Amino acid sequence: MSPEPLRILAIGAHPPDIIARAGGTLAKHARRGDIVMAAALTDGVRHMNSLLAEHRVVGPAAIAAVAQQKRAEMQAAAQALGIQHVRFLGLRESPLVPHLEALHAVTDLIREFRPDVIFCHHPQETILSGHPDHGPAGELALSAYMLAMELGFESRLPPWVVNNVYLFDSNSQDMEGPGLGHLPRATVYVDITEVIEAKRQALLALGPAMGYTPDSVAALMAQLKGREGLTGVDYAEGFCDLHTPVLDYVERRRKGRWVSVKQPTDYEHLTLWPAPDAGRRNIQEENSDESQ
Repeated sequence: MSPEPLRILAIGAHPPDIIARAGGTLAKHARRGDIVMAAALTDGVRHMNSLLAEHRVVGPAAIAAVAQQKRAEMQAAAQALGIQHVRFLGLRESPLVPHLEALHAVTDLIREFRPDVIFCHHPQETILSGHPDHGPAGELALSAYMLAMELGFESRLPPWVVNNVYLFDSNSQDMEGPGLGHLPRATVYVDITEVIEAKRQALLALGPAMGYTPDSVAALMAQLKGREGLTGVDYAEGFCDLHTPVLDYVERRRKGRWVSVKQPTDYEHLTLWPAPDAGRRNIQEENSDESQ
């Protein structure tokens, strides 16, 4: 066990991505006392044809109504996993474009939450893996991860260095060899056997409109169990390690750092970018504890 709780940030293009790709791992962190935040870049609404079609007029009002429903489902899924914090950034999806405003939003999120570990999409995750927003979401998260270290990037929050980044793997875990040509194979597997029921309930909370029916969730559970030939455990989630792979990233934590960049502590005397940032958007936190 590390001497103090880890701070874990999972960033997904859409709310279900975080639950499907890393829900079990986040639940394990929450159970061991770590502080976990799930951050959805978008509300995952514009490709929800069945829900949007229920509205007589498909437009901003329909988008907002479905977004509210999707956020409520995400809160329920996070609660099932024990995730303490949920954040919705409300960026435009389909397409998700890693423009400057989006970079500011994600960079400030990292500086504010100050995570030790980030989970996010792989930037090479193209539409062949399921959705055209996934790759840009990975690019956005990794760019923000780098910009969060830089004092010269326009932010009123002090820089922050993240220990390590783990990228969601593809759905090709049953393949032998290097995996799909457009996406590297997982380098780290996390045993989620002890929390598999929590992940099941979280997926069901996302609702049938997202395709998470009892039958589809059962199929996903079977897919996760299919990794036992690779891992030797009943259920596992896989990730690509951005840095040098380690056997146990919790036990390898030493003085709060894995990377060689030291965390600065002398920014208190600085006034950081005091002028209002033109064109910036506010980020409203949806904290599952405070929202009760």
